[in-house]
Amino acid sequence: MIVDTLEKIDQALQNNFYKVYESLQPGATDDELALLKVCFPSNQVPEEIVSLYKWHNGQLGSYSLNQKDNRTFLPIDEVVSSWEFLNDPMEDISEPLSKTWVPILYNGAGDYLMYETEGADKGKILSYWHDSKRREVVYKNLKELEQEVLSAAMA
Repeated sequence: MIVDTLEKIDQALQNNFYKVYESLQPGATDDELALLKVCFPSNQVPEEIVSLYKWHNGQLGSYSLNQKDNRTFLPIDEVVSSWEFLNDPMEDISEPLSKTWVPILYNGAGDYLMYETEGADKGKILSYWHDSKRREVVYKNLKELEQEVLSAAMA
């Protein structure tokens, strides 16, 4: 269950990477969660994304959530603004890019991990590198990403 894994991540970060734990914001309110609807087809936010953001509404600062990479967990307002920016036809954005990709983690240099909202890859986590055309499935689902964060936090 996702909630159990998230609670274990909290404990591991608190014990081993306290500054990362401190950077996590309180869980999102229903009003904040409603802001995500614009990024999802039919304004339906998947339950696993709701659970993720009820756990914590992203991070403040630049501490990596996963100790194996350099990405931070985006707060909802940054998810929405990043999604809008990436989908703005007036911006010079590296293709391929899809409106069905919702950014959830960011490295500060234009690169994201994206949650796929539709099609055969629905629920998978894709990498978006601003200077590459490769878009790979990095995690087969959100649970797999969370397991890696937990594993790295326990190291």
